Formats: sequence, structure tokens, C-alpha cells
Amino acid sequence: NPPIIVASNKNFEEKSIEYLGYQFKFNDSINQKRPRNVNVAIATKKIKKTKTRIILSIKSFAKNHDEQLLLDRIKFISGNYLVRRKGNEKTQRSRFVKSGIFYNYNLCGTYKGKDHTPPEFSPPELNELKNLDKFYQTVIGKNSNFKSITSSISSTAIKQLKKISFKKGYEKRMLTNFKE
Repeated sequence: NPPIIVASNKNFEEKSIEYLGYQFKFNDSINQKRPRNVNVAIATKKIKKTKTRIILSIKSFAKNHDEQLLLDRIKFISGNYLVRRKGNEKTQRSRFVKSGIFYNYNLCGTYKGKDHTPPEFSPPELNELKNLDKFYQTVIGKNSNFKSITSSISSTAIKQLKKISFKKGYEKRMLTNFKE
């Protein structure tokens, strides 16, 4: 009779590392029969930094009362834009580089490994951007801790601010133009 092998019931912990603005999540052990799945999302530090930028934009508005500047700042951090390249334009394919919420984090998603083939890619669920949208809507909302500041924003500007979404900026790759 062959020996009986008892499988271990070990629960694998999900590990996470942050690198270059991304958070990589995966199981802590390699299963010899199947490759690991890796979930790539926007790093927690980057989400915190974006929340800080939202708050600083609101606080800046309290000092200068410039609604257009507030709108531009929020559009900038929630959307995508073109940046002009500098240097020898003959050696470059384009005069512009795309940047912003999608283009900075376009590798987000789930990568499912397969034996000796490139991994399958599944689009991201964007939970961190959904939560960022909730945070943003709370900051500009009626019951905000910043109500003393946001109450001085015109109703027209508030309507424009409420339309802004980090998730939509990512999904629709919306480009915003800023005048120099």
C-alpha cells in the first residue's frame, strides 16, 4: 500500500507590499499546483496623499475664495491631463505624455497566473477609488467638517464639484485641459 499523505489545512495569509505607487496583494505561500494570483491596486499611501490634497484644496479656497482654482485643483487630482515633453522632439513619438489618475495607475487589476504563459488580466474593482469618492463627497457635503468653508462656495460651483469622480476619471480616462 502507498503511504497516505495528509494535506495541511494551513490558512494562507494575504501579504501586501507597496512599490512605485502600487499595492501588490498575494498569498504568502506558493501552491505547487497553481501559480499565485496577484491583485494590483493604488497604494494606501497614494490614497492618503490624494485625501490630503483634497483637504488642502478646500483650505486654500478658504484663504483665496477662488472657485475656479478650487475646481481646477480637484479636476487635476481626479482626472487625467497631457504634459508637454521637453527636450529633442525629433527623438520622441509624441510631444505630450498622458498623466493622471488612470495613466499613473493603469496596471491596476488582478493577474491570474497560468503555467508557462503570460498571466490573465482582470480589470480592477476600484474599491479604493469608490472609497475616495465617498470621502470627497463627504468633504464637500452639507454635513462636512469643512462646512464653514464649503458654505461660501456658490451653488453653481458646488454642482460642478459634486459631478467630479475619481472612479469616473479612471474608468473613462477623461482628459482635462488646463490653460497656461
